[in-house]
Amino acid sequence: MSDVGLDLLDRDYVGRFDANLSLAGVGPALTGEAVMRLTGAGGRDLKGVPPVDGAIKAALARGALTLDAEFTDAKGLDASASSSFPPRRRPPRSGSPSTMPLRSRAGSTSPARPSRYGPC
Repeated sequence: MSDVGLDLLDRDYVGRFDANLSLAGVGPALTGEAVMRLTGAGGRDLKGVPPVDGAIKAALARGALTLDAEFTDAKGLDASASSSFPPRRRPPRSGSPSTMPLRSRAGSTSPARPSRYGPC
């Protein structure tokens, strides 16, 4: 997909996105990649809040899924996150909680702004 309006998803969103998806294989041998790029993303009613640009990348290999995201805005926001979901070794038994391990990291930097909730 190329140059799709975010308002297609919900009329309260503004901005555009491009997305590419590629898959190969079948069953446990399924592999693939997806990349989505956002440009000027934000809420239609968020006056004075700069739009966000960024990218979300997903990769599937050997049953493991990895997600990476990075976002920036004109006021200095620089946010990123990464998560890995390892493959399941066996399906969960009926009635037992899922215990899939997860690895994640997230970070964000932005210039100091006054909180709308007052001083902390």
